[in-house]
Amino acid sequence: MNEFVKLLEDELYEAIEKKDREAVHHFVTIVVNNFENKKESKEMNEQLLLKLSEIEITVKEGFKAIDKRFEDMQKYMDKRFEALQIHNDKRFEEMYKYMDKRFEEMQKHNDKRFEDLLRYSENRFEDMNRRFEDMNKRFEDMNRRFTMMFTFMNLWFGILTALVILFKFIR
Repeated sequence: MNEFVKLLEDELYEAIEKKDREAVHHFVTIVVNNFENKKESKEMNEQLLLKLSEIEITVKEGFKAIDKRFEDMQKYMDKRFEALQIHNDKRFEEMYKYMDKRFEEMQKHNDKRFEDLLRYSENRFEDMNRRFEDMNKRFEDMNRRFTMMFTFMNLWFGILTALVILFKFIR
């Protein structure tokens, strides 16, 4: 900027001192060119500002598009998550029903086995009771025979003793 001022001073000094028309023309040309440069610079600034505002609008639209895309993606992910949640809930319900059914089957099977075991045990105890009854009957039969034999022996000893006593008195 200092060089420009120095150049203007020199040209003005020559135009006034020497009264040189060409120096005056040169001075005027420099000043007009400076104004034109400023005008061009102003126009360029305005164009630049216009371009910048266009870029700003484009960037804002781009951000809006990106925001919309993120919102769409979020909606899609929410929808997928909800579908997955419903699917998992359905699978859990099916698995729960299957486990309930399986548990009921196992319970029936175990109840049947327990009933079979109980019947088997009852039959076995009945068989054992019959054996004990048979053994008791045998003991009772032996006891009756022993009692009858003891009774007959006592009766024979009694008769024999009576006969011995009778023969002793008779004799």
